[in-house]
Order: sequence, then structure tokens, then C-alpha cells
Amino acid sequence: MSKVGAIYCKKILSLVIVTICGFIYLEQKMCLLKLGYQKANLEQAIKKQQERMEQMRYQIASLENPYRLEKEFFECNPEFTPASSVRVVKIPYREYKLQKQSPVSEDRKVLFAEEIP
Repeated sequence: MSKVGAIYCKKILSLVIVTICGFIYLEQKMCLLKLGYQKANLEQAIKKQQERMEQMRYQIASLENPYRLEKEFFECNPEFTPASSVRVVKIPYREYKLQKQSPVSEDRKVLFAEEIP
């Protein structure tokens, strides 16, 4: 082989080695990016799971102690009682019945929309 052929072989060989090293480097970077992405996803999933667990603890605590809400209201307002928090409005049946407009008059005659008092 001549000197020129040996130089070309060395250059081609060095180019192949640089290309292989470049692909290895890029593959390592891609793996690191994938691992970082997976780590971020896992951290996000862990946070969501912790929030769910906290909500479940709160729900279980409220089921175990059903008067907890009443106690919290009582702590905020000492005059609070469940009966005082409900307002009952009574509507007398007769007055309601008289207020209701009927399309049939007292003499059993059907009234149209214009004739209803």
C-alpha cells in the first residue's frame, strides 16, 4: 500500500470511530433524558397519590366521627345548634289552596286564560 492509501485508510478509520463515539454519546444523552422524564412522571404520580391518601384520610375521619362538622361549627359559633341552623317556614294549606288559580270556576264552568281572575 502506498502512503496516500494509508493516509486515506487512517482518515476513514478515524471518521468511523468519531461517528461511533458520537452515536454512543447521543444514545447516552437520550437515555438520561428518558430517565429524567420518567423520574418527573413518578414524582408527579407520587404527589397525586399523596393527595388522594390525604383525601381518603379526611373522608375516613369524617365517617368515623360524624359530629366533627357540628363540632367545628360550634367552635366557630358557640350558639350553634343543628336546630338553630334550620329555618322552618310553614305555609297554611287553606291559604295556599285559595291562592292557587284554577281554570275551573266554582260553578264548574271552564275558564279561558283571559277570564281567569
